[in-house]
Amino acid sequence: ILHKICKTPYDIAQMDSLRFSIFSITKNLCDKYLKGDVLEIGAGGDYLKKEFKSKYDEWISLDYDLRSNSIDLRGDGQQLPLKDGVFDTIISVDVLEHVPNPEKFVSEMFRAVKPGGIVILSTPFFFYLHEEPHDYFRFSKYGLRTIFERNGLSVIDVIPTGGVIGILGLLISIFITKK
Repeated sequence: ILHKICKTPYDIAQMDSLRFSIFSITKNLCDKYLKGDVLEIGAGGDYLKKEFKSKYDEWISLDYDLRSNSIDLRGDGQQLPLKDGVFDTIISVDVLEHVPNPEKFVSEMFRAVKPGGIVILSTPFFFYLHEEPHDYFRFSKYGLRTIFERNGLSVIDVIPTGGVIGILGLLISIFITKK
């Protein structure tokens, strides 16, 4: 809704500390690692493609739901309709918790990324149920590391977002809005 009324990703990120933290960390990681051919799984409004248009050669936006006119492929991250080892960078922001088989999702990313490629992924650890009934999992940093390593991906870093202040703000907003 906010994208439709012409709010920028930065405007949306300013609305709460958790979104701002996720946006800031994702932006920093993309500034550092984004290159070459990119696949974004769960592209939604496709704002990252627009934000980083000068940093990639080709960008394929994939989502199960065509929420935006700029999505390139409709598909499921658990069964990517793509060849092996094609992408330099794969991005997936806040999708993994909505996937019934996260292990398969990660193995598909491993299959689609080039050797030496980068996967940038975020998923909430502490967050209210959303997009119900398709909100299945929460992962600790150890759980994420285990799933990735078990599927052949080396983990460079796991960066927590939000912190205590973000969690308190989230709890207050849930209390106010979810009565």
